[in-house]
Amino acid sequence: MKINKESIISRIMKFYLLILTFLIINYKQSFAQNKEKSKDNHEHTHIKNEFGFANSPVFFLNENKIAYGLHFHFIRQISASKLGIGFGYEMIFDNHKHKTIGIVCSYNPTNNITLNLSPGFAFENNLIKNSQLAMHIESTYNFEFKKYHIGPIIELGIDKKDKHLSIGLHFGFGF
Repeated sequence: MKINKESIISRIMKFYLLILTFLIINYKQSFAQNKEKSKDNHEHTHIKNEFGFANSPVFFLNENKIAYGLHFHFIRQISASKLGIGFGYEMIFDNHKHKTIGIVCSYNPTNNITLNLSPGFAFENNLIKNSQLAMHIESTYNFEFKKYHIGPIIELGIDKKDKHLSIGLHFGFGF
């Protein structure tokens, strides 16, 4: 049976859009119900640590191919600032077994938006000795549910051999 990549990606994107629509509707209803609370009794919690992961279809710009990608990160907020630092790992399930490890520098301009810059090393086929410098830039919009958050993510990965773009779903847990 021949698998049509465009059909699979289309189904994945429709699934992500459905989840995002559901989250927006429920988040707005929850926000409307909590809007009357005073500033002294707000629900937003300030976390020190975040463990998160994102899954998404990944489009390789140079090869014009699509693969599935999975990204994990741990970020520790710096005191009470909008900055954080941590580490990340990305794995793309393609023929090359593309992987990236790096330091994650995080900035939260608002409670819902996160911008990450991650310099690191990319390697293929589990050959760390052949690694090369890489850079990942990503942005997420988070819908918070107590210590959990979920939302869309967009990411650009660049290294000497390739560039890839992904749009997917980010899940996080703060503690």
